[in-house]
Amino acid sequence: MKTILFLPLIVYTIALSGQVPLPIGPSHYGLDSTRRMMLVHVGGPSLSKAENGLLTPDDLYEFPGATPELVYDSSYLMTGQNGDSFTVSFTPLPLVKISTPHTLNRNEKRPAVFTYASGNEIVVSDIGVRYRGGFSMRFPKKSLDLEFYEPGGDEESRDVSFGNMRSDDDWVIDALYNEPSRVNAYVAHKLWLDLHHLSYAEEEPEARAGADVEFVELWFNGTYWGVCTIGEQVDRKQLKLKKYKDDKIRGALFKSEDYTDATTFKGVPSSQVKGDTWAGWEVKHPEPEEVDWEELKEVIRFAASSTDDAFSEEAGDRFDLANIVDYVLFVNALTLTDNVSKNTYLARYNQSSPYFFVPWDMDAGIGNDHKGDRLSTFEHFSENYLFRRLREQNPDDFIDQLCGRYQTLREGLLHPDSLIARVDTAMATLRESGAYRREAARWPGSVMSDGEQYDFMASVLEARIDKLDSYVCSLQTGTDDGDLQSVTTLKIFPNPASGSVTVSLADNAVDTDYVLYGSTGQSVRSGRIRGEQAGIPLEGLHAGLYYLRVGKQIARLTIVH
Repeated sequence: MKTILFLPLIVYTIALSGQVPLPIGPSHYGLDSTRRMMLVHVGGPSLSKAENGLLTPDDLYEFPGATPELVYDSSYLMTGQNGDSFTVSFTPLPLVKISTPHTLNRNEKRPAVFTYASGNEIVVSDIGVRYRGGFSMRFPKKSLDLEFYEPGGDEESRDVSFGNMRSDDDWVIDALYNEPSRVNAYVAHKLWLDLHHLSYAEEEPEARAGADVEFVELWFNGTYWGVCTIGEQVDRKQLKLKKYKDDKIRGALFKSEDYTDATTFKGVPSSQVKGDTWAGWEVKHPEPEEVDWEELKEVIRFAASSTDDAFSEEAGDRFDLANIVDYVLFVNALTLTDNVSKNTYLARYNQSSPYFFVPWDMDAGIGNDHKGDRLSTFEHFSENYLFRRLREQNPDDFIDQLCGRYQTLREGLLHPDSLIARVDTAMATLRESGAYRREAARWPGSVMSDGEQYDFMASVLEARIDKLDSYVCSLQTGTDDGDLQSVTTLKIFPNPASGSVTVSLADNAVDTDYVLYGSTGQSVRSGRIRGEQAGIPLEGLHAGLYYLRVGKQIARLTIVH
């Protein structure tokens, strides 16, 4: 009887006002009755239409006073026909709602109902959901692992897609709670996909080098949960690894979940295989009963203890060096300190293919650790034992590959302006959508979205690229001692230079030899510096990037004409 009386009342109210409220479907809004909050997903062109009110399946909501000019980054009081008032906000970000009567844990997926709305794109599905994460389980806002099911209750897998991402049945919602800016992992995921392309891409054009993500705003059991990312899983389908066939292991995929000698490539521990795990590695492909753990142990043993001659001769066959070059530059540019031994995937396309790396869980980066605290220093060069051995023994001219690739990326994707622009764009998305404001209200004290946080992240990226400028190609000069600070103290001016460059040494400097190296590591000029300041002639040298070594100090020099 209440519904029968209510519907005519809505129609009558609309007829009297002469205004047409914006119809809102059930997937496009969430109500938090405890906080008296409503969030409505509305695209930009439709936002102004909401000024005439909102017609939901439950009620007609109107502004009690003068009609405001609506913007995303604000909130408004609206009152329903039944007298209920809510603080209403609007978002252009996709809206996700998850409802379950079950208490969640991280071990077993519980039945739930999932809804996604982004413009006209709507996904409604049964799912299984569990908490995910290790250290992040301590946070009040938790990440979720989702598996989508066909209707019917028999938990048959169902592939779905969101935005421009792939179609699959397994998805991850990252809570981002330990990221003060909420954009660290988002920026890292997008950058890796732009930066790295798989070596077998021509054979598998649909293969992706990592997982893609997009921002969403999440409602969980009728409560606003905040801004998150929904993202793909790194798995066999994503990488298009060869399937297990005719009792033969072809493609392989392992995930590192702990810091051990095996995940750092220092050695093969005597740990026993337990189900689908061994020594910090979890097998993702093939199935646990099909995997040959000896193959993984053998490649780790090779990295850790093969002779120098064998390592130099075979490293390029066993590992995809171009992939490792990109991976090393990527994690060091973004200070992804948690992604060289843990939070990585080790993959192989086919039985005869080299192993390569895929990053994962990139929440610790751009100046913050996995707890959300700021790093105390940005001098460290992150690498595992395999990466360090490649750098030290230089098989297949690994250092030349590293330097050459860095120079290419330095002019584009790893240019400080390019990196900072990615952070700026991501932060602007959350700011202009109002997500930052809602997130700060929901999880006070955990969000830093102001100019100071942006300046901090920008300064980190500038500092990292400055260090890489002085370090990466200096490996070719033989001055590396593993300490970035030691290669950044040389003062030269002007820079860029043309006819000559002046070197400024310490007050107690004595006569010192210098060597000028070209961008590929070859010596192009040498001599001796006498006194605290001395000029080095540059006549006859082509314009470009050079490295000047004076004693054990080195500086990056650009020559122009």
